[in-house]
Amino acid sequence: MQLEKTFKDKLTLLSSHFRHEDFYYKNLYDFTLREGKMYEKKNLTPEERMFVMKRIKSLNGSFAQNQCFHNSGKLAMGDLKDKIKYVEGFVFKAETGIPILHAWNEINGKVIDITLINKFGEFTLGLFENDIAYRGTIFPIDYIRRMFISKNSRSILSDISDPENLWPVLKNKFNTYKLNIDNVTDFINSYPTKYKEGFTDDEIKSILKNNNINNFKLGVNTCVIKDGIVVTYSRDFERALTLTLK
Repeated sequence: MQLEKTFKDKLTLLSSHFRHEDFYYKNLYDFTLREGKMYEKKNLTPEERMFVMKRIKSLNGSFAQNQCFHNSGKLAMGDLKDKIKYVEGFVFKAETGIPILHAWNEINGKVIDITLINKFGEFTLGLFENDIAYRGTIFPIDYIRRMFISKNSRSILSDISDPENLWPVLKNKFNTYKLNIDNVTDFINSYPTKYKEGFTDDEIKSILKNNNINNFKLGVNTCVIKDGIVVTYSRDFERALTLTLK
């Protein structure tokens, strides 16, 4: 408990030192404090362990060191049953005393860390050492796809791949709800688009697929070309979604 308190105190201190003006969250430390959760050590059930190891083996069971965002993203995206989630936040080690930006996975609220190998040389599957603490936020698959689409994007929280749209996840209230007629505007405003002007075709297709929308028609719309990519203005996509969901 003392380690967790020290961890939270460190995040609180860091969150007070930096601020992005006009953003909903002051910085990524503030985001993690407000939207993240602490993880407890919990053993995997035999069924959970079997499921996770099957997914790990499907990726050849080998993951690059210091590539936690990529490793965890691959594991989550490879799970078509959506049991393994992608988590991003901070890991805290007592020996260093510094919160480190990190990504891992979870299954039923239990830590799966295929990058930070434990003292026995094994993946962290549910249980972890007493001198380590995890605090992070589950991100939906759309956020992971966005990260993988951009070759310049290192992580979701620290996304600076687009100089004109830095740290997009910090700008608006984070939500993971499904799209419906009552939340179209909030959904559009909080979606982590690659470009601030609007949505790429890949982003539109991903949203439609994840929300089981089959009868969508964009109709007449305005767009802009960014880096050779067609970007539909947010207002036009919002209008088309609203008409489709009515």
